[in-house]
Parts: sequence; C-alpha cells; structure tokens
Amino acid sequence: MTEEQILEKISEARDFNPERAKPGAEYRDEIDLKAELNRIVNKITTEDGRTAYLRLYNEMMPLPSEGEITAAFKTLVTDELPVIGFVKGHEEREVNNFGSRGYSKLTSDKTFRYSLINNGFGFAECELSAPVDPKINMLIISDAKTAYSEVEMKNLNDYIDRGGNLMIACDLGRQDNMNPLVERFGVKFQPGQAVQKNTIYGMDLITAIATEEGRKIAYQFENMDGDRVASLAGAVSITYEEKQGFDYVPLLVSDDKVIEELNSIGLTNQPQDSVQDTTISNSEESKSVFSWNEVQTTDFIDDRATYDPDQGDAAGPLITALTITRQMGEREQRIMIFGDADCISNGEVNRFRTHIRAQNSRIPAGIFSWLSYNQVPIDVRRPEPPDNELKIEKEDLSYLNPLYKIIIPSLFGLAFLILWLRRKSR
Repeated sequence: MTEEQILEKISEARDFNPERAKPGAEYRDEIDLKAELNRIVNKITTEDGRTAYLRLYNEMMPLPSEGEITAAFKTLVTDELPVIGFVKGHEEREVNNFGSRGYSKLTSDKTFRYSLINNGFGFAECELSAPVDPKINMLIISDAKTAYSEVEMKNLNDYIDRGGNLMIACDLGRQDNMNPLVERFGVKFQPGQAVQKNTIYGMDLITAIATEEGRKIAYQFENMDGDRVASLAGAVSITYEEKQGFDYVPLLVSDDKVIEELNSIGLTNQPQDSVQDTTISNSEESKSVFSWNEVQTTDFIDDRATYDPDQGDAAGPLITALTITRQMGEREQRIMIFGDADCISNGEVNRFRTHIRAQNSRIPAGIFSWLSYNQVPIDVRRPEPPDNELKIEKEDLSYLNPLYKIIIPSLFGLAFLILWLRRKSR
C-alpha cells in the first residue's frame, strides 16, 4: 500500500479526518523530528519565536506531569536559566556518553523525565584550562582519571572564591586525582573502598540512607530512610576536618539495617556453608561491624573482604556523600561531595535489584534542586488537605450505625418512592 492508502485505511478505522495529516517532509522547516528521536512531541511557540517541548517518557506513566509542563513554560519567559557546567579534559564522566558509566540520561536524555533538559536546566561542557564562564552557576567534576594542572586548579579556586556552587564526585582509584580538589575544605577521599557484609550481592555494593540533617536539604531526600536507600556500587568513603567558615552536613551514610535484612533472606535461601564469612575472628567487635573502609581486598568476586582494624580498616557507618556551605554576603555557597560517581550514571539511575528499594532516580533532582536554591526542578507539591481525618468521640458512635444503615437508606428509598409515584401519575 502507498502512504496515502495507509493513511486512508487508518483514518477510516479511527474516525480521523485524513486532511488533517501532512507528510513528514512538510514539518521539516517547523521542527527537527530526528532530533526528537521521531517520537511524539508537543512544541510550544511564543509570538517572539521562543520554543519549548513537552515529550513522552519511557515509563509506565509517559505523559508530562505538572512539573515538566511548568518547567517548559518557565523556559519561555525566563531569560537566564540555571546553567550547569560539566568539566572535561581529564576523561571525566561525559554528558553525551550513552554507556552505563556515562551521564547522558542525567543531562540530555529526552525520554527520561528527570533529565536536565526536561526540567528547565541549561548545561554545557567546559575545561578548567580557561576561567569558568560567568554564566555557569553550578560546576560538576566527576571521576577525573588524570591530575589537574596548576593553571586548572587556579581557575577552579577562582570559581570557588567567587562563590560558585560545586559538585565533586570521586570513584574507585581516583582518590589521588580528586583529593587536591577537596583538600581546601578539609575533606579527604579515603584510600581503599567502602564495603558491607553482603551475602547476596557483592560486598562492594553499599546501601546508603540520608541522615536526619541530610533529609532536610531537599525534599527528594526526605524518604531516603529505612528500606529506601541509595545504591552505591563501588564507593569511596569520605572524612573531613571542619574548616573555619564552612558548615558540614553528612548527606549519605552506609546503613546496616538493609544489609542485615538482606543477609537474613540470603541465609534462608542458600546452604549455610555457601554464605560468605566476613569476620576475621569470633570477637564481638568483628561480629558487630557490618560496613567498613576496606584497604586490602580489591577482588570481590573470587575473594572476600574481612574487617581487620590492625591493617587500617575503619569501621562504619561511613560517609559517602557530604554537603558543605558557607555564607558569602547575602548568598550561601553550596558544595556537594560524593564518594561514588556511578550513583547518578546511566547504568545506576534506574537499575533494579531484588529486595533493594533504590532511590537513585531521585538523587539528581535533589542535587540540582539544592545547588540551584530550589529554582529547578519545579516543586509542584501540595500541602496535605486539612479535612483528611474524621474525629468522633466514643460516646457518639452509638447513633452512627442506625443512621447510616437505616435512617439515610430509608430517606433515599422514600425519595425514590415519591418520585416514582409522581411520574407514574402523569
């Protein structure tokens, strides 16, 4: 069948006027559908030529919600959107990398509801070999594989000194490259890596919860407690010594409760002799340590870690994310430090693990909401309605049973009977 015949057939089946449809070629001057992955998209245009897009997302509820709709309209009336700069030049995580370790889902994935492009952010790549563009409000440095030069460190420090907000994310084996970036704050990425006693998943998988103070930073972190966790696959622990003028709040810490429950599930589903024995002795100290900073073991597939304080292992709970603030005039400078660059990567944001309720998809929104002073993503929450509870005294309950079972049904029956008799008499 030709395209015209197909259109006529579909129009007849769906009761659609075929004259409303146009060939795709006629849209090319109006919108680049290839750039929109040839998917359904709504284009909003203002009289002065500004445009915004509302897209469908790859999830159970694909339609844009109030948050994305509001963000789209905001881009039409706001001259200066918050701009996030992603540092490159040292093999950092890339915004256009669609692999599991890349950040494309976080930034430019048009089918991901929480990506920056769908929430009113602008973003750009930049290098520290030149001064940071004044238009950049937030700077992201993630997992640098080589060290920064003196010129690059000066440009970074100049950006910090002017009060720019910042996020720094380290990953395994990058501590030597990343520690110079955070040492001025009294922060250090510890050698080795964070581990947990885990009989089902690898010991290098950390289930972290938000601290009580951390849950107040952004509403996206409020529910990251109990069994709702951040999954960190291969994390570096963070320590700090407070510097004058800065305020420190641990955001994420390793949590033992989830691992204890996970281990109990593992014990019931596998033979006793197959369970990893992660203690080095029968001492009470070894038995009570569920997470620690491991400095010896690096292979968690064929080998197993053992807590050994004599070799430099440090017992948890371990800090895996930290926030730092300082007052600069009327403005608060905000800095966020992560011990895992993978937790917001393409492969981890929506990864599913049985028995683990990971909240990683909420982490990017929480990070950028805090760094942008809650400008974006748009907060569309509503206060709880005041009339959601019915309060009745015990002595008043006796009349409710006949009221709802006898009196009210009788009134409805009587009203029906009167109406029926009146209509019948006509």
